[in-house]
Amino acid sequence: ADVLECAVVAWLDGDGLILYANPAAEFLLSHGREELAGEMFGFPPLLTEQPTRVNVISRDGCVRLAELRVERLAADRGGGRVLLRFKDITGYHQDVVAAREQVRRRDEFLAMLSHELRNPLSAIRGASLLLARDDLLPDARRGAADILDRQFKHLERLLGDLLDVTRISQGKLEIRKERVDVVRVVQ
Repeated sequence: ADVLECAVVAWLDGDGLILYANPAAEFLLSHGREELAGEMFGFPPLLTEQPTRVNVISRDGCVRLAELRVERLAADRGGGRVLLRFKDITGYHQDVVAAREQVRRRDEFLAMLSHELRNPLSAIRGASLLLARDDLLPDARRGAADILDRQFKHLERLLGDLLDVTRISQGKLEIRKERVDVVRVVQ
């Protein structure tokens, strides 16, 4: 596993001085073991059940989101030593943000699609109510039939587009970008 995906540990004595840091801690805290040993940790370590999220600037200069857990060392009999466990969760956090954005875009798309489907269905409903009347004149009957035909074609195009979007998202349809003559497209 990549060093950044692993839990990172550092030991502190009872006063908050760093006694040890592993290579992953050195990377995440942007200092070597020699620089960290004997230094005061940035804030008082409070024993926590739940992890705390902190931003750190790692050795590569990137701001990373890390999960921090502070635990008492089991082998330390009243000496006050604690164990800091860091875990880089930057990738996970980015994946969550991207997933939420995808859900937001899907919801917007479904809302737009619902609206687009409602318009032709309203026209179809109106035309079908007209056709159900016994006293409808032949011109009005033809007009209602034209409305049904036009709206049916509109729904057919919408459903075709929806199927294309599904095929694209499933990788069954490929989009190829190329330059085209705008005049030809407009005609």
